[in-house]
Amino acid sequence: MSLANIDGALISFFRKISGPLARVALFVVFFWFGILKVIGLSPAGIVIANLFQEIFLFMDFKTFYICFGLFECLIGVLFLIVEK
Repeated sequence: MSLANIDGALISFFRKISGPLARVALFVVFFWFGILKVIGLSPAGIVIANLFQEIFLFMDFKTFYICFGLFECLIGVLFLIVEK
């Protein structure tokens, strides 16, 4: 095998797996940070509290925080199941 053939095979392989691998990576990030919010261990609590104070005045913060985390989890799952 020549170097050009190996290079072509590698490029073809990575083109096939790059899309699904990127979707799995985005799922992991969104789902992980969403679950951390749902169980109350997210380090972004202060940022979300500031967002809540500026925008949402009609609901309880704890409810908003859990819904926000569940919404992030939903986004992560959608990255897995929805394709283009």
